[in-house]
Amino acid sequence: MSKNYKKKVSYGILLYYFDDNLKQNKFLLVRRKDSIEYVQIIRGNYNLTCEKDIKNMFSRITKTEFNNLKTLTFKQLWEKLWMKSLEDDTFRIEFKKNYEKSLNKFQQLKNTTIYKTICKNFKFKYDESEWGIPKGRKNSDETDIDCAIREFSEETNINDNYYIILNSNQFIEEYIGSDNKTYKHIYYLAKSKTKNIDLKLDLNNRSQVTEISSIDFFTYSECLKKIRDYSKEKLKIIEDANNYILNSNLNNFKPYNINLN
Repeated sequence: MSKNYKKKVSYGILLYYFDDNLKQNKFLLVRRKDSIEYVQIIRGNYNLTCEKDIKNMFSRITKTEFNNLKTLTFKQLWEKLWMKSLEDDTFRIEFKKNYEKSLNKFQQLKNTTIYKTICKNFKFKYDESEWGIPKGRKNSDETDIDCAIREFSEETNINDNYYIILNSNQFIEEYIGSDNKTYKHIYYLAKSKTKNIDLKLDLNNRSQVTEISSIDFFTYSECLKKIRDYSKEKLKIIEDANNYILNSNLNNFKPYNINLN
């Protein structure tokens, strides 16, 4: 099985504050609207001949997502994923082409022996989709830090007036996903200026509601429980950041200059 080693690079912000009552750091995490593998199954990002990969993908989706795959039409799955109707005039032509391609792949998948076996023996492990650190990919005209700030704002509705990005080392997560593609996530550590941030989903913010289903602050130990056990690189990011904060005098750090490249 060949692997695609071209890295998909994303940039994000790991926001924290010190909880005076608990005497612990709390980190902001976001929960995806849909599990990564659920999205990959619908989009057709898998090899029909690799039963091991297909089985692994299904093992990482939730029971609700599995029931959706079994009971909804592919059109319903697609529109639910993108939160948009195929009949919508603003649905771009390339997405409609991708729909036809993904539909054909899904129909082939449902006729495979491995899919039928999974349907008979499916045991779900996860009640909710993945929790992680806000991040995303750069636009062509963006610096790394600009991308991190924009993506963080889109996913959390928290603008950069509420935090300072610390003059610290970047925290880098790198791994090969279940789609056999290489991913690299670069995070900037940021400290909240307030402990009273109003965390909410904005139904008018399409960038948020199409990707995120929940936002919250968690202690270090809570993060280790929220992040899935196979996401060892992400767990290491939280561990390294927590240790860095505990071992450093962060009050002496200055805000990151966002005008720098």
